[in-house]
Amino acid sequence: MRKIPSNPSTHEVSHVTRKRPRYVDFFCGWSAGCIETVILYPQSKLIFRQQLFGLAVKDAVHQLKSEGVWLLYRGLLPPLLMRTTTRSIMFGMYDKYQQILGCENEKTGKRYSFTLCHAQAAFLCEEFYRGFSVIVFRNGTSNILFFTLREPLKHLVMDNVPGEKNSRVKHIFSDFASGSVLGASISTLFFPINVTKTRMQSTIGTPFISPFTAFESVWFERNRSVQELYRGVHLNFTRSLMAWGITNTAFEFLKRLFD
Repeated sequence: MRKIPSNPSTHEVSHVTRKRPRYVDFFCGWSAGCIETVILYPQSKLIFRQQLFGLAVKDAVHQLKSEGVWLLYRGLLPPLLMRTTTRSIMFGMYDKYQQILGCENEKTGKRYSFTLCHAQAAFLCEEFYRGFSVIVFRNGTSNILFFTLREPLKHLVMDNVPGEKNSRVKHIFSDFASGSVLGASISTLFFPINVTKTRMQSTIGTPFISPFTAFESVWFERNRSVQELYRGVHLNFTRSLMAWGITNTAFEFLKRLFD
């Protein structure tokens, strides 16, 4: 009878496992998105107001206070549905597409993304997809960067953190560190695109404008100042740091429970 090594290397832990049911990655992604959204929703409301109105943090906080603490979670359902659905698809379809593309055992396969599964949505009700092109560009590019760099960064953290190679605490810390650093960095890189998207979606029933027109409008309104364009980036950075750390850690932790 063939012996299985009792102490596989760190790089092999995620691969030398029994095959999981198909729904596991979808469930873990959904759960991670739910946890992330509920915890960080108030901060997301602050960032949205800063992006839309160009407010300082204290002014955005004052707006929320004036509305009352009981309304802090008003409007949670739409982003909760969006985040849980996108996270479920994002993590659930990742391994599936690797298999389809024949790159499940290659690191280079992580450059592929799955945003094409959303393409047919463009044929639905137009108003619900205002700013769709910007979202596809942002999500597609950020997903490529995230999945390409996630594993190498995790291994880098694990190799430089003292302790047993396969300890649960070390895995959790590495998942959080790699997810948070990548998420915050990518989110900061694409922050002007988020501002443009927010402007495009700020009206209803008006003619659609191109991303370039929306960006130009914001750029002139904020006196052609990069500092003004990036207003709210500090809160966005900390939110993304926590959001992607929580999401990546929760997903990997839940996935390991099924292994």
